[in-house]
Amino acid sequence: MHSSVMAVAAAMIVPPRKAQSEETLLGQLEHYLHPVSAFVVLPIFAFCAAGVSFSGLGFEQIAGGMSAAITLALALGKPLGVASFTISAAMITRTQLPFTRADVLSVGCLCGIGFTMSLFIGGLAFAGDEAGEAAARLGVLIGSSLSLLFAAVAFRIRPRTAAQS
Repeated sequence: MHSSVMAVAAAMIVPPRKAQSEETLLGQLEHYLHPVSAFVVLPIFAFCAAGVSFSGLGFEQIAGGMSAAITLALALGKPLGVASFTISAAMITRTQLPFTRADVLSVGCLCGIGFTMSLFIGGLAFAGDEAGEAAARLGVLIGSSLSLLFAAVAFRIRPRTAAQS
């Protein structure tokens, strides 16, 4: 039986009424399972679903060619594109942004993280070319990981406003 069917069946037998505490049993289960699901199961699933093979992986495959181009596009191109377009649109329309340029750049870094559509487009672009598809997947995973790292650093070092304190 498929695991998603089992999850639905398990959810159907958990009583929705409140236990001894204020929170329902379902709410307590969600509270305890969320960290494991979000920080262990989901990343492992996403990595395995990407289908990247590390056999015969060398430095030249990571640092050269298509993998490097995709990595740079996700990690640097997306933040710069989002930030420059947002700031340019605000300047052209003479609109005052309700946040700083550092905030815009930080959010731009977050835009490089989503890799579902990037993997989909890479699969379509290199259909039938196993090496090209593997290089695209590798570049997407490295680029998304770097984007996550850049976003964490950008949000950590950006100046805080009085409303955020």
